[in-house]
Amino acid sequence: MTVVIYFRDRRVEGEVYPGYSAESASFNSRFRWPRNGPFRMIPADSNLILQPPEGVCAKAFARANGTVPPDSFLVVVHSAPHHFEHRSAIRATWARDASLSFGSGDDGVDIVVLFAMGKPSPSPRQQQTQVRIASEAALHQDIIQGSFPGTFSASLPLNVIMLKWTSLACPQATYVVKVSDDSFVNVRRLREALGATSVRSSVVYAHIYRKPSVWNGHKLTFVRDNICVACGYAMSGDAVVGLLNRTLRGGFTSVEHVFWSASHDRVAPLRLVNMQAFSTTTGVGSSPFPCGVRDSIASHHLSADDMHEAWKVLHNDTASCPDTHAEAQYGKPV
Repeated sequence: MTVVIYFRDRRVEGEVYPGYSAESASFNSRFRWPRNGPFRMIPADSNLILQPPEGVCAKAFARANGTVPPDSFLVVVHSAPHHFEHRSAIRATWARDASLSFGSGDDGVDIVVLFAMGKPSPSPRQQQTQVRIASEAALHQDIIQGSFPGTFSASLPLNVIMLKWTSLACPQATYVVKVSDDSFVNVRRLREALGATSVRSSVVYAHIYRKPSVWNGHKLTFVRDNICVACGYAMSGDAVVGLLNRTLRGGFTSVEHVFWSASHDRVAPLRLVNMQAFSTTTGVGSSPFPCGVRDSIASHHLSADDMHEAWKVLHNDTASCPDTHAEAQYGKPV
């Protein structure tokens, strides 16, 4: 018989994960990370094959009167090299919304959307795929490509080149937002949610959910809180360099591992704030698709066709959809 046991996680205080706090050795041992297979960054892996033109953020955020928007967002889409259709759908839908000027009379934008990826996997079509990517980059000038293999397990190297490029080429960004290439971003929701936050420095906003521990009759398996990295997250611009340096030191198994490690830093802890609007529109408790995109910042697990459908619903005010916006925007961990 399996018995589900719920623990009160002392790291969770309302909406904000306050970062490092003195805990006993027995408490910390429950959250010890696995030591097998840690990721260690090879310096050559952080080199770039392709990147956008110099000054892309400065030019995009600049306005005719010399001012910059109060909040500026760099949205980096982690993409598989061969997902040409997904990237095309994103450019034609929600990235198109992001490219529009924000506010009347402004000629600048407050959101820049870029794609980050690795090299195509070895195959008979590898060279052909790389040529297509290079042509795509020349046409749209929105691709950051690293020199590592662009496989499913490349989330940490992708995170590194995102942080490295941002720190060097887009330090103006107030927030850096990461999503996957199967995600639909509600640009208006993104502006509203992050623009209304009270915590604006040394912070990561993500969907953080809690799983119960399980007693299987022989031993207790403790399951910690989880950060849905794949669902998307947003970090304050001042957190980029610290997270980059921490990741390059190596020894991490996932991006989530990096975040938890940073949140327990004794000197400058990173705050983790639960924002349920970074969640999927599929699964138990989620809003129905496609109407759920109206209430989410990022909707995950969507095909290219789904993105076009979601974009039409988002721009059709007459579509009949349940309005759950009145519910709390920032849900507490489950």
